[in-house]
Amino acid sequence: MIINVAFKFSANQFLVLAQMGTESVDHVVIAFPPPISNTKDRRKDILCEQNLDEIARITKSGGRVTIRTDNDDYFNEKTDHLMETSAFDKDQPVDLPKSRFQKVWEKAGRTIKTATFIKK
Repeated sequence: MIINVAFKFSANQFLVLAQMGTESVDHVVIAFPPPISNTKDRRKDILCEQNLDEIARITKSGGRVTIRTDNDDYFNEKTDHLMETSAFDKDQPVDLPKSRFQKVWEKAGRTIKTATFIKK
């Protein structure tokens, strides 16, 4: 049983997600992903369309996906995209421990946005 998986954002993320079993994950937490604004690098985004399909596949029915970021544009784009999929509904944010990045950004005065979605 896998308890927690962390990996750097690269082409390898596709391989990791593809190897995970269908409906095998209770909660996917995507904390402070690097926003990708360059069109040619969009495929490297953890929340690109291909990865969203894989995240939907590996998340158990009733499981959750939580996104946490300090980037307004990225947050709005990705939460809108998740709401457009047929796999997820918006849910109440889940209380999670603060990451090192969250502590740094809060200390710098940035506002942290969190959204949680539940798989249908």
